[in-house]
Amino acid sequence: MSEKIRINLKSDNEERKIEIKRDGNLLEALRENDVYIDAVCGGLGKCGKCRVFVDGKEYLACQIKVDEIRDNAIIEIPRDVDINLNSKNKAKILSESKIELEYDFSPIIKVVKVNLSKPKVNSKIADLDSLKNSLKDYLPISVDYELLSEIPKKIREFDWEFYALLGEEEKGNVLLGLYKERPEPLGVVVDIGTTTIVAQLIEISSKDIVMTISDTNRQVRFGEDVHSRMMYANEVLETSNCKDRYPLTTLVRAQINELVNDLLKGAKNQPIACIFVSGNTVMTQFLHGITTKYLMEEPWVPAATEFPVRFSNEFSIGCVNGRVPIYSSPCRSAYVGGDVISDIVASGMHRRNELSILIDVGTNGEVVLGNSDWLMCASTSAGPAFEGGEVKYGMRATEGAIERVRAKLVNNKVEFSISTIGNKPARGLCGSGMIELVAELFRLGIIDKAGNFSDTCQSVRKNNGEYEIPIIGDISIFDSDLKNIIRTKGALFAGIVTLLSSAGCKMDDVEKIYIAGGFGNYLDYRRGVLIGLLPDLPIEKFRYIGNGSIAGSRCMLLSKHARDDASKIVKSMENIELSYSNVFREEYNAALFLPHTDMGKFPNFERFMRELSEER
Repeated sequence: MSEKIRINLKSDNEERKIEIKRDGNLLEALRENDVYIDAVCGGLGKCGKCRVFVDGKEYLACQIKVDEIRDNAIIEIPRDVDINLNSKNKAKILSESKIELEYDFSPIIKVVKVNLSKPKVNSKIADLDSLKNSLKDYLPISVDYELLSEIPKKIREFDWEFYALLGEEEKGNVLLGLYKERPEPLGVVVDIGTTTIVAQLIEISSKDIVMTISDTNRQVRFGEDVHSRMMYANEVLETSNCKDRYPLTTLVRAQINELVNDLLKGAKNQPIACIFVSGNTVMTQFLHGITTKYLMEEPWVPAATEFPVRFSNEFSIGCVNGRVPIYSSPCRSAYVGGDVISDIVASGMHRRNELSILIDVGTNGEVVLGNSDWLMCASTSAGPAFEGGEVKYGMRATEGAIERVRAKLVNNKVEFSISTIGNKPARGLCGSGMIELVAELFRLGIIDKAGNFSDTCQSVRKNNGEYEIPIIGDISIFDSDLKNIIRTKGALFAGIVTLLSSAGCKMDDVEKIYIAGGFGNYLDYRRGVLIGLLPDLPIEKFRYIGNGSIAGSRCMLLSKHARDDASKIVKSMENIELSYSNVFREEYNAALFLPHTDMGKFPNFERFMRELSEER
């Protein structure tokens, strides 16, 4: 019997014939062939999102074994299932920041003009020593063996006059190359998100963004959330007979190599001189090949907060020339990572006197409070609802995702007006679509404060014992979806209130709120307040910073001041562990309603309700 079978894969007018291994289940086999189907539960059969039809019969892809499928079978994937047949650039991710603090220009990579004297007969100075003497302002300087072997030949070919390319290390610099003509080095900044990886090519001298590319994080094959991936990684690590004991490390490094290789298309014979990476603590430890076991065990301690400089050859990133340094944004705690530190650096909240809040809306739902004198942070474990998890027709912000919702009642039935990403046929709801949908249903009285459907609305129907309202086509919102969305927004809002309480501050003391993350750029502020996700503060206090992780990485690539700021933030910022907080538990329970049990926290609620109704 052959070790592989052929299948005919069909999805929304796309078709592909592929060969898959007989080992394992269909979900794993498809992901090994770069066909990504959402499975928020990590393939445990709990979320029900990976539905497929095999020769017309419905299965969960994670539950059907490949050896149960015939050769040349037809595998159909329903339109509402979130699938990516070619993941690169499909997601409408935030790769740009709407705000970015200006720092002094002192890049992590330096180009230095060198003029050496030709050695004389009686000279006892070696070539490397002569080179280091000419670069005395940058000492100590390390040189790897491969480059050392080229130095004698190059300095003579260049007739003793050339340019040295240097990169920062913990102490001093590393020599990256010698060039006859002045090089225009490029840097790559990478945001390793749990869902999406974004890479950006930067021309260092001009600070220009040359090219941006994104891809679905292929670690999703091991679980949609960091906990599922850590559980898998720890299980593999403890299984001695596995060929690759660090599969998530291997995968993320290979994917960065692919992205950098694609970015090289935007380079005009310019050297890529460094890679700067930001990610949450779990992603950062995966990248560095460090066990995440102890991030899951109380008291949840990371391996490090600041990581040493690594090099491209260590990470098997072979698409770049030479030995390119890889820098990592520092992390604060197990669940407040380098992406949040980058958010802070990009926003500049740590350099201003005004009291500010930063909210990174994602699975962890990180919150930062403070100003130039002090900072404190927390991770709310908000859950993956706004990223497509725990909602039956939830999906990431990719083509076909509903991102805008307007609704009206006609003869006691709901009529929806929607818009989708890319103006493609609707396949599900992304985060901003969920917020707007819940706000509209609440505004119209179709759901109550607890998220229960009204029994008077004729659009509400029962489906397999659960109530739902159809939105468009087969896409519906269920009462269990509403509860999950409310829990997610409740955790985030409770985290904000808990930090304020811990600092002895009031909501009215806050002068600025920065929103970062996957849908901050597309979020309607009033509807966010209406459901109790965002604090009820004047709209002029809100600033949407988009992908703060990529912007902060860019700042650190280009400025020593920004790098120093990041290091100081990590050392000084207080981390509040919400799992131990009675205040958080009380606030969370109070926030499990729309918008909240304490309406005094939402003084503009009635005004927003009127304004949104008048816009119909």
